[in-house]
Amino acid sequence: EFDSPFEEDVYNFLVSKQFGVDTQVGCSGYRIDMGVKNRTNSDYVLAIECDGKTYHSGKCARDRDRLRQEVLEEKGWKFYRIWSTDWFKDRRDSEENLVLAIEKALKNEALKEEIAPAEKAADAIPVLAVPIAPTEKRLKDYFPKYVSYYEWVHQKGTGIVRSSIQRFLEAVVDKEQPITSQLLLRRLATYLDRQKITSVVLNAFKENVPYSYKIKKSQDDDSYYIDPNCYQNLLRLGGDRKVDDVPHMELQNGIIKIVEIEGRIDKNGLSRELLCLFDMSKLSDSMSSYIEAAIKKMLEKQTLKEESDGSLCLNIKTSF
Repeated sequence: EFDSPFEEDVYNFLVSKQFGVDTQVGCSGYRIDMGVKNRTNSDYVLAIECDGKTYHSGKCARDRDRLRQEVLEEKGWKFYRIWSTDWFKDRRDSEENLVLAIEKALKNEALKEEIAPAEKAADAIPVLAVPIAPTEKRLKDYFPKYVSYYEWVHQKGTGIVRSSIQRFLEAVVDKEQPITSQLLLRRLATYLDRQKITSVVLNAFKENVPYSYKIKKSQDDDSYYIDPNCYQNLLRLGGDRKVDDVPHMELQNGIIKIVEIEGRIDKNGLSRELLCLFDMSKLSDSMSSYIEAAIKKMLEKQTLKEESDGSLCLNIKTSF
């Protein structure tokens, strides 16, 4: 089933290149034009969207697709968008770029499968082989779920705030506070139909955030808020945030909870726990530095103390 001859043309090209492709793939109440399947299983590695002339002229269509993409990206989907004008105007380059995007997605998926074979083996072990007491609480269960502004809009069925850029930013901060400047910039980039943070996005940010009477900037880290009490919240999990997208104050609250549960933990063990909480297999150098900075600040404030063996524990003589 195809929505246009353009979409059918793209599908036929992919099939001719021996890629496994399904059309009109349903996920979370949305439909994706095409899903490219992994070569080793039936999982999808890339979502392909075919945008025709009506997409450029319809603001509602752009809003709807932007929201859909944001929600599905938070669930792990990777998107590749093809424009009908490019496809018919420069067919050869469009085909080459599409193949490169698919090959890259397939390669990344293959690397993931190679990185953690032990995890896959663990999945194959019967549940009864590792008994867990019914009352035992997983570490993740202590932390609330992170809901982005776009996901909240999807859940509530409301529209994206479009009266002004400033009102949009205030709505995002209100729902996601505290939120780092980089994450807020990414939300704004999506709103402005930009694939990355460009000078247009930066200028819009600078022209609106400082002049909002609602949005305040934290003195402790590079984050924004409307209600200062939001910094008392526990670390929130899920969504599209990485470790270094979490404001330092929120990350510190999470570290406190982990150390409280464990009683005592070394820095490597703490990093492993954070990896598990964020469903990651490896920390980048920037993320490791970010965690180190948070721990250093907590040691300076004497929220944590470091024992002679290098392990960390809570300093019961001080309050956070």
